[in-house]
Amino acid sequence: MSEPTVPPATTTPAPFIGRIVEWIATVVIPFVTRYFKPSALLTVLVLAIGGSILSRLPVGRQLGHGIGYVALIAVSVAISWSFWLGLVNFVAASLWLVPYHPSWERVYHVVVWTNRQIGHVELWFVWGVLALTHTNSLAWQLPLVAAVVLLGEALCGLVAMLLWNDATRVGSGTFYYRRRPVIYATTIIGGTLVLALTPGQIRIAAPLFVAIALGLLVRLIKLGTRVAEKRTKNFSHQAKRDSFRDRQAQVARRTDWLFRLGVALVFIAVGVTSAVMRRAHARDERGVVSDRTECQDEPGGPAGPGDVALWILADTQLHELRGPRFDGQLDLMDAFVPVAIRPVELDLLSEASFLHFARMFDTLSATHPGLRWAHLGDFADLGCRGEVDRFTDLFAGVAPGAHALAGLAPGNHDSTFTGNFAWHPDWDRVCVSGRADKVASDEILAGLLSTGIDPARGGHRLVKKPPSFLALGFSRRSALVSASVLGRARDGGLTRDVIGVFLDSSDQNNFEIGIAGLQGAISRQQIDAVVELVGGLRAQAADPAYIIFFHHPLKEINAAGRKQIDRLVKLLDDGQSRVLALLSAHTHVSQRRSACVGGRQLDEIVVGSTIDPPQEAALLLVGPDADGNLSLSVRTIPAVARAGATCAPDEGVTAEACNDVLTRLHAAPACARLLRVEAGSATCEALQADTSFGERFGSLDEGNHATSPGIIRQNQSLRAGRLLACLCRDGACAVTDPLDEQVVARELRNSVRESNPGDTGATRAAARRTEMTCLAWAASLVQSHKARGMTMADALRCGADDATLAPAKRFVVSPRSEQCE
Repeated sequence: MSEPTVPPATTTPAPFIGRIVEWIATVVIPFVTRYFKPSALLTVLVLAIGGSILSRLPVGRQLGHGIGYVALIAVSVAISWSFWLGLVNFVAASLWLVPYHPSWERVYHVVVWTNRQIGHVELWFVWGVLALTHTNSLAWQLPLVAAVVLLGEALCGLVAMLLWNDATRVGSGTFYYRRRPVIYATTIIGGTLVLALTPGQIRIAAPLFVAIALGLLVRLIKLGTRVAEKRTKNFSHQAKRDSFRDRQAQVARRTDWLFRLGVALVFIAVGVTSAVMRRAHARDERGVVSDRTECQDEPGGPAGPGDVALWILADTQLHELRGPRFDGQLDLMDAFVPVAIRPVELDLLSEASFLHFARMFDTLSATHPGLRWAHLGDFADLGCRGEVDRFTDLFAGVAPGAHALAGLAPGNHDSTFTGNFAWHPDWDRVCVSGRADKVASDEILAGLLSTGIDPARGGHRLVKKPPSFLALGFSRRSALVSASVLGRARDGGLTRDVIGVFLDSSDQNNFEIGIAGLQGAISRQQIDAVVELVGGLRAQAADPAYIIFFHHPLKEINAAGRKQIDRLVKLLDDGQSRVLALLSAHTHVSQRRSACVGGRQLDEIVVGSTIDPPQEAALLLVGPDADGNLSLSVRTIPAVARAGATCAPDEGVTAEACNDVLTRLHAAPACARLLRVEAGSATCEALQADTSFGERFGSLDEGNHATSPGIIRQNQSLRAGRLLACLCRDGACAVTDPLDEQVVARELRNSVRESNPGDTGATRAAARRTEMTCLAWAASLVQSHKARGMTMADALRCGADDATLAPAKRFVVSPRSEQCE
């Protein structure tokens, strides 16, 4: 008889499910109902719905990309303030270690409350950045940011309750105490993820997160050891601690919302201040508005060709196109900063403008013996290594003989992303050729100076500096300075050597606001190197006079940097008025300014840009005026000379020649798509009308704007293809990828080479050079009027009569010794 079958033992899930239900009923539900405020949940829901609606609109799609880009800008700016943020954070955290005493209870409440709020801001900052950058859709960005700010601490509290399996009363002092380590740990995780956005730039971003970690470490020590509480009997009893925490919790419940409001107002204030600064900067770039269209020629100045001549270029901004586009190039950003993205035709033809000015140098050398070059910075645009390399190769290919270079003044675009930021996740991705940080950029340019400056007449110094204390020892920093004897000039009965001193206003040594395009800097170490460099020249010079060059105009250099320039002027003057003038660039608009420098009034001449309209270089002359006294003049020379708008007849390509080019291009079938003027196109006057910020922003929702970086690149590829189809007609060049700027530049350079000077080939090459100069100039007009929808065809037909273009100018400076403070 067989044994009865015993069914296998089974475990009933009832006790386990019961415990889950009990935990939900006693812990989770009370927590959610008491701590997840309905108003916060409703706000997140409303923003999710609103973001979903906005993300379907053209302007909303751009905003999704834009706010993520702005969030990363906030990180970059914060990196510049790392030392001070870390100092405040560490001091606040250290005060929490001071033992409690009943007579100081209110002070202790303030200390605890302050540390709580700092911890909240750090949490919001790192996770807010991640929320805004993980996606480009407002449907996710808006509710996620709201959840970080309104629900982040609550979620940390829920995690704390799960970890400690604790039903501590929500909102009690003990509850707030229990969740602190979770908030700190969450901040550390978020900061690590932000650093992971740029593995190649961890060294740059590390100071900010070290600044955050310093405070977090002290607070974790406080929470982990309770050192302050155990050191005194005044706060050793558990009941006393619980009572204090409950009072602190009451303060938190009454004031946390107020703190959130304050943080929001600070961010709004910072945004408004940044916008005001940027608009003021844009007004400076436009210069003094004038209705004059003829040459603005000041009387006086050197008689004849002058004794000393210098050919000055600035803001060439060669642009690397091979990489992907990024959020900062959307029309939304261009509405705020009109040079956020230039027409692709202008980027492709920026080299043509430079080569045109190189040919003008050759022409002027015949009438100005000893003419030399100088460049006042922004050789590059995005801060890519390939851009700086390309400029040095370009210069080496056109330099008229050895030792033609007088000096260089590095600009902000040569060593920061888009000319502004020393850290940005897009930098590595966009620069296929690699990032050109400050040290890398300066080393490349130093190589150019080594071969370009005659060692018997000048030299340069690459000032590499030890890690900055303000950057907590992480940054790679340098400054590149140069000086040379420009020539010898007559002054009354004397003969004086004129020395050019080239400073580096992109020096990152002293304090900066974090936006290199808005503020320049010059360090003491740099000026010390300049003084040593000039000292060698001064010892052999005859009664020297000086001209000081730098990239940022004086008013845009920070206070510490201006003090260093004051110090340099006083040293060079040596009790006399030896410094003749200051020359700068950066604004892309030629202007005269005056400032009190080194205790006396000095003139500053700002030279224009070779890439943006009206595309100009400058000729500096030093020599005796009609009375025999030393004087200086700076004459701007545009790429295309319009009738009455130039100051001398030796200014190369004329507007009439560009009209002839247009006629020839219209006869070429390959240029038909480039030169097509659509039916119903606006008049020239309408296309050239100024646009306000409101108009530019309002047009973003019209549906005719690229709403993502990918679409921008597609549109640029189409436009570049039309341009190159015209330029490469009749087999003049061959390009497979119209956005490979290196191949395009090489092919275009080859297409204008004279294989047999004097034959028809040489004539054809000269005609092509004129053609490319005119097309580059037209592309700059598109940049000027793109907000009105100007095309290349419009620019070519309207450019000769464009009254918005500033005429050429001739500034005259005579040495003066007016004292000032």
